[in-house]
Amino acid sequence: MRLTCPRCAAQYEIAQSAIPALGREVECSACGHVWREAGPRKSGPSGAAGPGRPADPDAARS
Repeated sequence: MRLTCPRCAAQYEIAQSAIPALGREVECSACGHVWREAGPRKSGPSGAAGPGRPADPDAARS
C-alpha cells in the first residue's frame, strides 16, 4: 500500500497490514506532518454489479 504525505507529497510503500481497518495516525519522516490514514479499502459492496453482471436482474429479461 502506498501512502502519500498531503503536505510535501513524499511517498511511502508500507505493508497493508500496518494500517488497521479503522485507520491510524501516521507521521511523514520528510516534513514531520501527521495525518490520519484511512484503513485499506474494500473492493466494493458484496453483490455489486460487475462486468458481465447486470445491476438489475429484471433488465436482463427485457
